[in-house]
Amino acid sequence: MAAPGAGAVDQDDRWDLIRQQYDQIVKYTTALRLGTAEAEQVLRRFTRGGPKHPTYRAIEEFGRAVRSAFIC
Repeated sequence: MAAPGAGAVDQDDRWDLIRQQYDQIVKYTTALRLGTAEAEQVLRRFTRGGPKHPTYRAIEEFGRAVRSAFIC
């Protein structure tokens, strides 16, 4: 069982990750939109071996936040 308030700490950490990676998220999104990078190239960079790329993790967390807001 999780400690009371433990979810709030996790949410804060998620938003901190998104804040830290915001410039990189905008950079990759802009490159995709302008066509200077292909989605396959960006995804390949994010999914290379080893731990998840921090920007990829931030995009995942942002997606979860949007999904949560939509459900509420």
